[in-house]
Amino acid sequence: MSSPTSTHAPAHNRRRFACHPLTFALHAIWVGAVFNSPFALQEAHAQETQVQQVQTQSQAVKSYDIPAGLLSTALTQFISTSGIYLASSAELTKGKTTQGLSGNYSVEAGLNKLLEGTDLEAVLQNDGYKLQKSNLVKLTSVKVSAQGLTNTEDSHSYATTTATFGKGMTLRETPQTVSVVTRQRMDEQGLQTLNNVLDQTTGLSWTQGTSDNSTIYSRGFAIGSVRLDGGSPMSWEGPGYVSGFNNIDMAAYDSIEVLRGADGLFSGGGEPGGVINLVRKRPSSENRLQVNAAVGSWQQYRAEMDVTGPLTESKALRGRFVAVLNDREFFYDTAESEKHMLYGILEYDLAEATTLTFGGISESRDDKPFRNGLMRYSNGADLKLPRSTSFIPDWNRHEVKEEQLFSKVEHRFNEDWTLKLDSTWMERSRDTKVGAVTTAIDPVTLKGSSWFGTVVNNSSEQLSVDLNLTGHFDAWGYRHKVLLGTDYQDEEGRWDSLSGNLFTSVIPFDVFNPPSVNIAEPETRLGIFVDPMERTQNGIYGAVQLQLLDKLKLVTGGRYNDYEYNFRETGSRGETITRYDDSGVFTPYGGLIYDINNRVSLYGSVAETYVSQASRLSGPLPGEPLDPITGKNFELGVKSDWLENRITASLALYRIEREGEAVRDPDYTSVTDPDGGNCCWVAQGERLSKGIDVEINGEILPRWHLFAGYTWNDNEDKKAAIKRFSSVTPKHLFKLWSTWRFDGSLSKLTLGGGVTAQSSQYVTGTVRSLNPITDVYDGPTVPFEYTQSGYAVWSLFGDYRLTDNWTTSLKVNNVFDKKYYQTMGSSNSSNWYGEPVNTMLTLRGNF
Repeated sequence: MSSPTSTHAPAHNRRRFACHPLTFALHAIWVGAVFNSPFALQEAHAQETQVQQVQTQSQAVKSYDIPAGLLSTALTQFISTSGIYLASSAELTKGKTTQGLSGNYSVEAGLNKLLEGTDLEAVLQNDGYKLQKSNLVKLTSVKVSAQGLTNTEDSHSYATTTATFGKGMTLRETPQTVSVVTRQRMDEQGLQTLNNVLDQTTGLSWTQGTSDNSTIYSRGFAIGSVRLDGGSPMSWEGPGYVSGFNNIDMAAYDSIEVLRGADGLFSGGGEPGGVINLVRKRPSSENRLQVNAAVGSWQQYRAEMDVTGPLTESKALRGRFVAVLNDREFFYDTAESEKHMLYGILEYDLAEATTLTFGGISESRDDKPFRNGLMRYSNGADLKLPRSTSFIPDWNRHEVKEEQLFSKVEHRFNEDWTLKLDSTWMERSRDTKVGAVTTAIDPVTLKGSSWFGTVVNNSSEQLSVDLNLTGHFDAWGYRHKVLLGTDYQDEEGRWDSLSGNLFTSVIPFDVFNPPSVNIAEPETRLGIFVDPMERTQNGIYGAVQLQLLDKLKLVTGGRYNDYEYNFRETGSRGETITRYDDSGVFTPYGGLIYDINNRVSLYGSVAETYVSQASRLSGPLPGEPLDPITGKNFELGVKSDWLENRITASLALYRIEREGEAVRDPDYTSVTDPDGGNCCWVAQGERLSKGIDVEINGEILPRWHLFAGYTWNDNEDKKAAIKRFSSVTPKHLFKLWSTWRFDGSLSKLTLGGGVTAQSSQYVTGTVRSLNPITDVYDGPTVPFEYTQSGYAVWSLFGDYRLTDNWTTSLKVNNVFDKKYYQTMGSSNSSNWYGEPVNTMLTLRGNF
């Protein structure tokens, strides 16, 4: 390593401190000659004065605006502003980068901030500072890595600059739209389930199917996969349509991350809607206990306990345990649900550079569900029934169990390279027997509905494994990032259900004058047996982030994927076996990021997508599998973070093009298909979705926290008669949540609130028309369009700190008691009201 030089000294200091070798030798002779002279004391005093001046200079606070980039460039700008002398060498800073510096800093604090994440430190000398290697950075980085860089629960903020699923990339380094709902927002807004969280996430809308599942939409497309701690993807619903993730409890999770747009790099299928990542809570190195108790409208009761801390004196072994009991009824009559959840996790520093993690979740629900929602008139008109209306017999049951085990091994070879292996195994089972009233009401006779019953016993298993290597390397005068990985998913399902109505005869029901919903429980009958239903996927992925220029990065990569599906069904038609696979599918990915300064970045990205539709066959029978749906996802945007990362903001413009969607072949009918309707299709669909996403998060002023997100979406199917292919996606969607903590004598009080506002939605289909001969709606089918006009739902929030350890909060949802349909289905069923005005009172203790 070369000796320290003054290459980082400012121009006005270089004459003072830099010396030619001959000049230095002459000075040395002169110093030796006068050392014992009468002037020696005066010289010593001058040196002492110089040291005092350097110390005073180092404490001076100045304003800096240094963008992220090369460390050498950033240090030069820092020296120019601060006026200090810094002894260094080009060898020390070669290839190193910094996140920049913005705001008011002293010299010492500013240098420490610029050097974060490097192996360097600045040491105060008599005449300035000296840059040198540090032994402390490795220890610090190991500790931070073990505790997790993405935990948000201790930040007490709405904003974060990191995301787990980026596998080492910050949000600014990810050239796509990403939203993160932090622990602070989940606690304030009372977001107890994943569905609650997604309902408050920018750009997402949802429709409720049966009582225990929902479909999440982003940019007009359904989101079909979920990741846990950034691992390989898992299906939203398991094979056999076992209940999905939407009702899982949030007490075990630190934050929820949502990437909107194609995730072809990690998720394999490349669905353009996006992917949801659930970040689990991690153990703490300090003892901590949190207890929560809540009571709300419709007899909602909830209790939580969360305890964490070190389990050994060295703190190498840490643990966490979370327990939840939730008992509730609903705004519609008779329905109820009881939920239990247990979460445990252990984290062990096997060595200074290796951390092991192991844990599990057990969650169960015992429900009496309102299964199918409300029907409509057969001409599509609203029945205008009270929101409390439900048709639930006493014997309805819906029992769901979920068991989850996970493990992770993380090894840090050095400050640049990290290897991670994580796996998740999940088993879900469902035991359901329900009666429901379905079928449209004739607007003339006011009759038509009848009882329908079904029974389903199903289970599924999913195994997800991901191995990846992340690191940095120096080349061409810059530092670059690289990611290499492989993953594997296996899903198996078993499904045993009724084929047809559980009731053996038609039992009419008058929804306007219901005699009783306590209809006798019919005998259990099962008619379809599926075993096994299996999907497997494995792939190799890679990405590299190249620093092309000081402010310009290129992110490029891709995924090579194999996909296989096997299905065997035994029913009234005998045994049916379906197999298909897509092998050797490659989805490329690329993006550019330009850092305007250390706070603002511009980006552009493009990703190819594919979705297998090999289960749909072209005619004539036996048919051939259709080719995958292909498409491209284009995005341009700007991202920024401000005030020491306390505020993050983003704006994105996107365009999604998809070709080859399966549509029914008019030359054939499904009646000719003995295998259940997967023939006959043609790949002619052509869909386009475009729009804008805007979001801001953080503490915009001291004590004022704000989240706001707005999206505009326009989608169409260019080949279909109904142009808007996702009419349940509102064109305009705005979500806001904000709180203000008072100061002075009211410093214990926080007030806030929010709103979700959207434009109209509609659903289309066909209904039976009025038969002029019979004067009943049993005539030819005609198209319909049910519309829910735009609406806004407001909420209020108040929090008061009782003591240092106890706080209480009150949340009021739908303050103005807006009556609206959250989901519109068909004339037969699946029409769901939104919740009326309701409250939740919570008491929290932290120790």
